[in-house]
Amino acid sequence: MKSLFNDRYSLLVIFLGIIAAGFVHWPIPYKEVIMSSQPYILKMGIAGIVVGVIGGILKKKAPLNTAVLVSLGFALAIFFRVVYDSFALGPTYHNLWPFEILFIEIIAFPSSLLGAGVMSLINKFIIKN
Repeated sequence: MKSLFNDRYSLLVIFLGIIAAGFVHWPIPYKEVIMSSQPYILKMGIAGIVVGVIGGILKKKAPLNTAVLVSLGFALAIFFRVVYDSFALGPTYHNLWPFEILFIEIIAFPSSLLGAGVMSLINKFIIKN
């Protein structure tokens, strides 16, 4: 079984996922975060597509692996926010943190798979490396 981290770009794709989700999620104050709002979902979806395309450019193969790496980055971004808020605001603010991560994965995985899949098709049929 091949490792998911079998090339040098895997950690970069995870890092880009953390940064993209962080730019959307971290600036919003905790009390104003509504993960089910349409603007939030749209921004996270666009971020997932963009990072999926960049991951597709970097990895050039396996859009499913790229989508998993991007989704891991998104989950880590939410997890880092939960840890930060637990120390800054108190441990009772994120009682449902597993559902926050699950919800972000529902957004991140399909959008990053779309971006990586489109880039894979472009690489295969247009660029033909």
